[in-house]
Amino acid sequence: MTLESKFDDAMHGIHRAAGELNPPYLAHGFLGMLRRNGGKETAERLLAKDRPSDGFTELFLRGPQNLKISVEYLVLCSPWRQLFTDDQLTIARQRLREVECPLPPEDSETPSVERWHVEPDSDSEHNIPDCITRIDILESMQEFELLDGFGQSTFYDVLDDYGVRYPPKALIGLAALKYTDVPLRGKNFQGGPGTKCFRMLEQHDFKIVPKASDGNRDYNEIQIDVKAIKRNPNVNEPTKRRLIEARTGQGQFRKDVLSIEKRCRVTGVSNPDLLIAGHIVPFSKCLTNEEKYDPNNGLLFTPNADRLFERGLMSFEDDGTMILTKELADKDRMALGIPASLDAGEFNKQQLQYLRRHRELHSL
Repeated sequence: MTLESKFDDAMHGIHRAAGELNPPYLAHGFLGMLRRNGGKETAERLLAKDRPSDGFTELFLRGPQNLKISVEYLVLCSPWRQLFTDDQLTIARQRLREVECPLPPEDSETPSVERWHVEPDSDSEHNIPDCITRIDILESMQEFELLDGFGQSTFYDVLDDYGVRYPPKALIGLAALKYTDVPLRGKNFQGGPGTKCFRMLEQHDFKIVPKASDGNRDYNEIQIDVKAIKRNPNVNEPTKRRLIEARTGQGQFRKDVLSIEKRCRVTGVSNPDLLIAGHIVPFSKCLTNEEKYDPNNGLLFTPNADRLFERGLMSFEDDGTMILTKELADKDRMALGIPASLDAGEFNKQQLQYLRRHRELHSL
């Protein structure tokens, strides 16, 4: 991929970040320019105007810190700055200075910024940079991955505007990368109520919630799919939200599955708070968007049963007979509370079609 193509992705990234502000800023005109002209030409056209764009003004009025997702700020960042002339960079720099917005640290005309010092052998809250902004955290959600030294959260998650869950400490660790002299690790600071990590998230208006019953699901797998949905320029915002809710087993998808299924097919548990709405045909294997949020492509499971079904260690015959693979040892099955055999009951016609594909995918 060329540098110009990567810049095009970065321009779409600041559009997505604007849409995740609270309230969202839906810059439809900017997106239209991107689709017609591409990222570089769009930036050049905006810089050539006599005054800053309406989008620049809107971001400033919502808080100067939001100018970190402006075109002017982006073009001054590495490696994008090499795509533009000195005159264009000067215009971008001047617009930001006029509203007293700090320039990117890598901008050649910006005095060098001392990196935030991390004590690698301590777990002090002082290891978390004070300068982390809401935009930094939103960007971390866009590019989320579990860094070395971080794992999935144990008791709490952070929600984005789509209801997607993120581990709080890993999110702060990713947001801190641009400021610290060495990468933060989970051992370098504390999480939980009352800590600097949680205070910072709450001060920036992020919602922290108790861990859901699907806490054993893999963040990275979910985030790969969520990231692909958010970046798809051919899908409108309402459809993106519906797809993300379906991928995470939340929102309308969950409500629709609960209208068909009333209990876990394996354990019989019927309390909705203890159940996961999971896909029969995996989200990534669905042939259409409609299949992704079709409630007939969903079943309710307790977390252990959901994990087995999701991994292809368990499925069902058309008559409801449960199938268990040889890879699931009896001692593990018993420890997970899964019976050796059972009749899961009847499935409707559409569910049976999805179950056949599930068995084919996992050679069952």
